[in-house]
Amino acid sequence: MGFKGRSVISVNDFSARDFDIVLKRAEEFKNLHKQGNANKISDLLKGKRIASLFFEPSTRTEKSFDAAIKNLGAEAIGFGNPSNTSVVKGEPLVDSLRMFENYDAQAIIIRHNLDGAARFAADSLKIPIINAGDGKNQHPTQTMLDLLSIKETQGKLDGLKIGVVGDLKYGRTTHSLVSALTMFSSNKFYFVSPDVLKMPLYYLDLIKNRGHDYEISNDLQEVAEKVDILYMTRIQQERFPDTMEGKEDYDRVKNLFSLHAKLLKNVKPNLKVLHPLPRNKNAIELDYSVDNTEYAYYIQQAQNGIYIREALLDLIFNDSEIYTEKKQEYKTASFQNVKPRPSAKKGIIAPIENGIVIDHIAPDKFKEVSSILGLKDPEINFSLGRVTRTNGEKKLILKVSNRNISESLLNMLAVVTPDSTVSFIEHSNVVRKGKVKLPEILNNIVACPNSSCISNLIYKEGAMPMIYVINREPAMFICHYCNIRFGENRVKLI
Repeated sequence: MGFKGRSVISVNDFSARDFDIVLKRAEEFKNLHKQGNANKISDLLKGKRIASLFFEPSTRTEKSFDAAIKNLGAEAIGFGNPSNTSVVKGEPLVDSLRMFENYDAQAIIIRHNLDGAARFAADSLKIPIINAGDGKNQHPTQTMLDLLSIKETQGKLDGLKIGVVGDLKYGRTTHSLVSALTMFSSNKFYFVSPDVLKMPLYYLDLIKNRGHDYEISNDLQEVAEKVDILYMTRIQQERFPDTMEGKEDYDRVKNLFSLHAKLLKNVKPNLKVLHPLPRNKNAIELDYSVDNTEYAYYIQQAQNGIYIREALLDLIFNDSEIYTEKKQEYKTASFQNVKPRPSAKKGIIAPIENGIVIDHIAPDKFKEVSSILGLKDPEINFSLGRVTRTNGEKKLILKVSNRNISESLLNMLAVVTPDSTVSFIEHSNVVRKGKVKLPEILNNIVACPNSSCISNLIYKEGAMPMIYVINREPAMFICHYCNIRFGENRVKLI
């Protein structure tokens, strides 16, 4: 689909072929650097201006992007410390982004503490956005340099055994890497982590659904002796809740899994130890004794960040094929018309002359339905005890005189009581009748349950909650911004 003009937000937006293209270009650039011919790429982005906005601390990612921009001949603007910007005055993210777009930045690199910030940025601007890490969600360029490191040490990206150790719950690098490696064939994953930091179920399901396998273990040495790649990560204190309980949880798990050279005595000769860095000297998950072994490859891994980021920037600006995103159209209506009865003078909907009748409401959902409609007790005419299913389950009927209902409210009903039907009554006649059904997308109706998502109203960033319905029965949802998947038990209407 091309790379020119493309945003880099999530590894899920890329295919195995896309990764191969980036890695090949990065390998070409790396060879030029090694041969002392880096001057051959020094004008590739001459005259371009790229903004680098780091709202969260970084060393390797920020500085390797800066180096890549300079090496390609572009001009870099931006900041690496938001405390020196108007962010401290409460400036919304989108205003900061548009300011740099107005300063003729032709692409923006962004790191942010909120999940989904990069996706929101890409939705808000017309120029390419490169995600340099958004909360605990994604870190696609880190994944690409990880893939490059794996490929150059193992000669392939398939048929591998990969051990992933440490913070698997909050670690965006582990989430991105696992997602990317499932796009290749016959890989097996071994997960080692504290119980409170296990790999989220979604990624385990993704592994299975794409035909791979995984094991969960508490024995770091045993896993080290099985795998081709051992991917160590630090326990991220900054991702724990800023509470006494959060501090206690961190202190309890920070030293549970530490890799020492003595654990590498019986490993496979091709093993390479990777780490996205930084490691934590106060909770040394990767002991210094590993540094001098033949298995350590994390310094070379970090260096690969320059070549990957050079390759991406070159492709985004100079690829011969322009990226054309295939926008999917989503149905927003949940109301499916059925043949109405000719009269409302008899039966369960009498004696409504004008208004609506909602049938098949589960008793435990009645209060939610009433709340959605903003009804008060004197306005409600309902009956209890109507058998609407063969299993004898009882349902409620809600009759409301002189009332209509909007599409937005119909979608809310579809979330709360998807089996219900709505009849529209005019002059005692049913003029329209239909069933409410979950649509393909819910705009500003359901809140993302991820407290760190940029669409959370507490952050006041103006990101309208967008939730995709990926399964109707049982109901399953996914957030547009942070990619979190959740079921109906976690649904909260806005």
